[in-house]
Amino acid sequence: MDIVKRPKIAVHLNITPLIDIVFLLLIFFMLTSTFMKDRALTLNLPRASSEFVKENDMLKVTIIGEDQYQLGEHILTKSALEAKLASLQFKGKDESPVLLRIDNNSAVQLLVSTMEVLQNAGLTNISVATEEP
Repeated sequence: MDIVKRPKIAVHLNITPLIDIVFLLLIFFMLTSTFMKDRALTLNLPRASSEFVKENDMLKVTIIGEDQYQLGEHILTKSALEAKLASLQFKGKDESPVLLRIDNNSAVQLLVSTMEVLQNAGLTNISVATEEP
């Protein structure tokens, strides 16, 4: 008996069309997606300079507690601080430096409200005291 051998069929998978579709999908999603911008705040950040102001020339404001501030050697409330700063008349003077000191565990709102008081008095050159790590 003669057995006829069938020819073997070569099986190969052509993945070129699959790669084309993947690249087309990649390009489609890249073109149709929108990249999110940081929409929180538009900040005009100050530039750093190497000039240092002597601590004797700075106005020192220390936040002691919720409604207690120290200006020089005087301990004041928030309203008294506003009145004292208004009496010193900083508006019109050029960039009087202020050193603002606050405890690390204090609320950020306390820092922001104090900076607002200082800015309302005409003080815009405010530095927050920190420690070296």
